[in-house]
Amino acid sequence: MRRLFFALWPDIDVRCELALRQNLAGIRGRLVSRHNLHITLCFLGGQPDESLETIMQAAEKVRSRPFTVVLDHFEIWPAPKIVSLCPGHVPQALVDLQKSLSRALACIGIPAERRAYRPHITLARNITVPQPEMVQPESVNWLVEEFSLIESHRHPQGPVYRALNSWLLKHENPGRLVTRFG
Repeated sequence: MRRLFFALWPDIDVRCELALRQNLAGIRGRLVSRHNLHITLCFLGGQPDESLETIMQAAEKVRSRPFTVVLDHFEIWPAPKIVSLCPGHVPQALVDLQKSLSRALACIGIPAERRAYRPHITLARNITVPQPEMVQPESVNWLVEEFSLIESHRHPQGPVYRALNSWLLKHENPGRLVTRFG
């Protein structure tokens, strides 16, 4: 079984900007590794190895255009004990991408999550509640031009995420990128 999810996977420049905000926040808790920072689109859970190609074929059918996400404020979520970096305004293109991907997955028998979609980047887990007063960050403007299929590997020191494949966002046909992640 593979533990999979689709995500917006930042490039190195955006990843560095996110890590800077993470470090400046003064968070008390376990910081998420810089390499693992992302915005989840759809969580697939444990999937059998033989379903991987079908999942990738479903992703190829998703159509969306590039868009910008402006991550501009921290949120503390006490119940799951996380600190997130969130957009003040969720672009319609992001909402449409997430819905389109959910529909494509439903067509191959992977049901959508029941809870409402709340795009965010988890910066820290197992936080101490309450957190100290956090100064809101300088915005991170992220031009999103692709989405990725990510595999999660569990380790004692925390999960490690690995991108399996990515798809370009274009106005007409996103198309599959060359599998560069192995």
